Amino acid sequence: MAAAAFSTAAALYAASSALFLVYLAGAPPATARWAARVVGAAAVVHVAYEVLVYTEPGVASAHGIHQTLSTLSLAVVVSYLWIQRRGTLRVVGAFVTPIVLVLLFGARFVRTGGGVPEQVRGALLGVHITANLLGDAALTVAFAAAIAYLLQERSLKTKRLAGSFRRLPPLDVLEAVSTRCVGIAVPLLGIGALTGAMWAMRGGHGWQLTGGQVVGVVTWVLFGVVLLLRLVGGWRGRRAALGTVIGYAGALAVLVSYLVRPGGEG
Repeated sequence: MAAAAFSTAAALYAASSALFLVYLAGAPPATARWAARVVGAAAVVHVAYEVLVYTEPGVASAHGIHQTLSTLSLAVVVSYLWIQRRGTLRVVGAFVTPIVLVLLFGARFVRTGGGVPEQVRGALLGVHITANLLGDAALTVAFAAAIAYLLQERSLKTKRLAGSFRRLPPLDVLEAVSTRCVGIAVPLLGIGALTGAMWAMRGGHGWQLTGGQVVGVVTWVLFGVVLLLRLVGGWRGRRAALGTVIGYAGALAVLVSYLVRPGGEG
């Protein structure tokens, strides 16, 4: 059942991505509405997949970071569905759905060993994982909006506002949603970094940080600086979008570091 739900969700995400691309290529506006509806249907099936996986006997206790990727991809979808209620942001799904597919396939096919040791589980770990998941989901939407911003800005600068670029949201709308998402992500990732350090101490590692944790702290600081420059430093436009893209690359590096860590612990 879980395998069937996974395949159905992945197929629906792929179909919505194709519909968004067709819309950007010049299909009628109704295409984008249908693409968003397909994303919603995929999210429902995705929830069913999560429930099936985590209720399998003896499975939940063995899950490592690989299954967390599935939960992260679902959080990204929910975040997108929330912002796309404004019709102008619906097309951002063209940049979100490919990321969701990558994360979902990573959850299904990347296997990194056992789950988190029993002795270090608890409420603190739950807060750490939840904060990071929600923060990374917000960052993913911010990244998608930043990519759309850079494409739209380039098309305007070169006076080639044609084809797919005509379908992208206005620059001020893209910048606003990216700033809002970064503003949500920074405190969440701060909580994730703090609880991660506390969790490491409980595991007997003291304040010694792993490579992934160092990258995570650096990424959090980078996004904090980007947000501060946006809010009080007058940082706008291309520079802010590039800062968001670079920061998201750091967040992906943290995920990769967890994936390659023996045991796949989050």
